[in-house]
Amino acid sequence: MAQKSVVFDVLKCFNIKNMEAIHRSIKITVPNYFRSLPILKSIDNFAKLTTSDWTLLVLFIHLLLLIIVAVVKLSYLSLLLL
Repeated sequence: MAQKSVVFDVLKCFNIKNMEAIHRSIKITVPNYFRSLPILKSIDNFAKLTTSDWTLLVLFIHLLLLIIVAVVKLSYLSLLLL
């Protein structure tokens, strides 16, 4: 029960009234971003990456770290609420 209220409080905090923006992000923007990431077949291909490829990879790594930190913080907060 506490977890549901935390989720609703987070949604209220962001003032999300229109779910269209979230739907568009999940269905269109994120898949397009993943398609644009360079997938390496071997470690030797690191030398062949262009500057734009490196930029995409660095942004992706930062995005993953941001998600991990957010999940850890939310799980820590939910443990405090129990």
